[in-house]
Amino acid sequence: MCHSTDSRPPALPNPGVIARSGALELTSADGTVFSALEAIPAEPTGVRIVLLPDIRGTHPYYQALADRFAQAGFATAAIDYYGRTAGVGVRDDRFEWRRHLPSVRPDDVVADVEAAAAHLGEGPLFTVGFCFGGGQSWRLAASDLGVSGVIGFYGLPYERQVYEGAPHSFFDATYEEWQDACDDAWSRTLAFIGKHR
Repeated sequence: MCHSTDSRPPALPNPGVIARSGALELTSADGTVFSALEAIPAEPTGVRIVLLPDIRGTHPYYQALADRFAQAGFATAAIDYYGRTAGVGVRDDRFEWRRHLPSVRPDDVVADVEAAAAHLGEGPLFTVGFCFGGGQSWRLAASDLGVSGVIGFYGLPYERQVYEGAPHSFFDATYEEWQDACDDAWSRTLAFIGKHR
């Protein structure tokens, strides 16, 4: 897996206040009710972020990451891919994603991202994906969603930064050996959003 239950995203030097954070249910255009995790800043910048998790969907790591983005002033929602086959709910390490993953269709991901973006209101939209979600994020660059930018951990980005020797799950503040790479990736992510908002 990309992140263990103990994983935590990088911290901000001066985190803002989060007005609202937690699980919710959203409805896609096809009527599917799916889970999402949201974090809404007390002082929003107007930027919206939709997180595309790894293959587990709404794993607790992504609530912590949504909170970090909200602390940076970005209204954020992490979507779950499995509302159509597994129902709603936060996914822990016991979730049997292997039997549900083959049913995830790109068009359904687009519809679910669109519902999450609408929930977050108006403003520039960015997607940030991890592992399976990284590929989904790249795909959304060619969608009709009008995204301002897409970020993928991992894959082949337009602007490429490689951290030699870094493991697949280096974007984890508890992984002391790769702290510099983690911090740099976080800084680059925030800078990309700031540049393209």
